[in-house]
Amino acid sequence: MTDRPFVLDDLHRVVTPTETAISPDGTVVVFVRSEIVAGKATTSLWAVSRDSQARRLTAGPADSAPRFSPDGTSIAFLRKVGDSAQLHLIPLAGGEAETLTTAASLPLGAGAPVWSPDGNAIAFAAVISRSDSADPNAPIVTDRLGYKVDGAGWLGTFRRHLHTVDLETKAVRRLTDGDWNADVPSWSPDGTALAFTANLEPDSDLNLTFSAYRILVDDLSVPPQRLGHATGVQAPHCGTRKEIRLSPSAPLRSVSEPPTDPSVRPRTN
Repeated sequence: MTDRPFVLDDLHRVVTPTETAISPDGTVVVFVRSEIVAGKATTSLWAVSRDSQARRLTAGPADSAPRFSPDGTSIAFLRKVGDSAQLHLIPLAGGEAETLTTAASLPLGAGAPVWSPDGNAIAFAAVISRSDSADPNAPIVTDRLGYKVDGAGWLGTFRRHLHTVDLETKAVRRLTDGDWNADVPSWSPDGTALAFTANLEPDSDLNLTFSAYRILVDDLSVPPQRLGHATGVQAPHCGTRKEIRLSPSAPLRSVSEPPTDPSVRPRTN
């Protein structure tokens, strides 16, 4: 401790835990440690339990979004490689991180991982280009209002869509496509479907609404099915404003419909 006033250089000494993930049995927390190392912002994964000191899992320097596997033995996470964040996997016991996705299949990077119930696949939302043109000076043609984002600029043909990666083969599949954006998915309890929110409706760019949808993972010939009629939806036990979570004891529904299971509590704020 010191009585001297806080100075600007002290910011380099501040270490903060940010994102967290709790193991399925509730005994271990994996968190992202954010700090300044050699003048650069660095993030790495650490693990801690009630009976142990925090220990480092990864060296960073740009690791984020940890998610436990269903059996609690592994952690999927994002690591920035070059200009894009890619999915990686590391055992909770420690060891070298395994690469799951690369810039070859996802040049713009992957999104936060969402484990399938059986632990054999991971779903995520990722930005892709819907154009085959490599000309950065090609004209931008749009008929919707969502053509530009503050801080990012012109969107052009870039859209966010759902993907899965098979943990055994490392094969990446794109599950959705179209002139719209899909948000973070959630698996159905049996692993056959994904629920997500999207601005898929024709006038969603005018009224800024998101609705809930479902897709069948193994039958992409079936288009996304809208769940209910609500817009601007929020879901039971959601972690973010537009994330959908499915309850094992409740059918897929829009959260505007009251759940029949009292353990499922929709958020209304």
